[in-house]
Amino acid sequence: MRNPLVILRYVLHAFLLYLNILAMGFAAWNIAALKSAGIGVNGASAFVVFNACCFILYAGICLAEAYSPSLWNMKVMPECVWIGAFGFLQVASAIDITISGPTAACVPETSLSACASSSLVVVIVWISSSILLFYFFALVGITVVHVGSHPAVWASPISSVSWFTPEEKIQGHKSKDMEKGEYENPAFKADEAMSARPVSRTQVQSASRFSIMKGFTISAPRFQNAEGFRPAWAKDVNPRRGVDLPFAAKPKVPTVKDRLRSYWSASSTDSMPPVPPKAYTNTSRYLERLDANSDYVPDTGNELNLPVITPSPSRPLSYGIFPEDVQDPDVPIHTSHRSEWITAHDNRRPVQTIPPWNRF
Repeated sequence: MRNPLVILRYVLHAFLLYLNILAMGFAAWNIAALKSAGIGVNGASAFVVFNACCFILYAGICLAEAYSPSLWNMKVMPECVWIGAFGFLQVASAIDITISGPTAACVPETSLSACASSSLVVVIVWISSSILLFYFFALVGITVVHVGSHPAVWASPISSVSWFTPEEKIQGHKSKDMEKGEYENPAFKADEAMSARPVSRTQVQSASRFSIMKGFTISAPRFQNAEGFRPAWAKDVNPRRGVDLPFAAKPKVPTVKDRLRSYWSASSTDSMPPVPPKAYTNTSRYLERLDANSDYVPDTGNELNLPVITPSPSRPLSYGIFPEDVQDPDVPIHTSHRSEWITAHDNRRPVQTIPPWNRF
């Protein structure tokens, strides 16, 4: 639906078009009557005809906009300029025809038609010019009022501006059009159909009874058996709740961490571990004879069976198999106080020079 101000604009243009057609007709009649009476034609009637022709052309284009907006879309600023120009031109022609029209035509020597046509032209031109000036000042004032809510109103088309419409209603109308316009969803139509359907009294009573009973009853689970929705690997696993993962309790970590002691330390074992057999690899090209009491054992390809320290989660990881009473070479050496360097030739003690031939 169009805005009421836009509709009023079309009505004013149509009425002014009608008045200017009458003014042009009466002015032409006045020119013909003056010629027949032998009186010289004044320029006032010709000026009225010129103004009427210009406004008829402009009003026709503006009225064609109502049927075909793509043909012509007048903006606010050009509308104010054109209407103001036509208004002041018609006021000038009305003053001119008032001064020179009836005074020259309404004399006893002239015919009655010349006097009547001059009087009608004066009345119609004054009415048309007054309506044009009223429309000009009204349009300028309304546009100035709407500058706060529509900053670009001067450069906007008249038919697209929301005249006298609050901003909240404009935003709500736009959002509703966006939802139901280009991206229309069938759900909106279904909601509208349900809201438009009348609700019977039995439906209201059943709905209220259902809501009351729902407050006193506990709804059953939606899926009674969830085994059909479990994957294949989950059906073979039967975890114990609270015992197996992911429900197992976290292990208790002691507040004081124990130090990891080596198996070779006397504080951790009562007796020394057995000495591992020494490995010997024969790298010689010749076979050597070994005594029976020799400590060499041929290399069998097996690694030495050294004690292995397995750290527990509650004990921190240490530096390997070093016991507590053995110095750890990975620990940095603590530096003592720094020594002071002195020069080779100190002034506090004499320097003795030995001849080269006495050094040996």
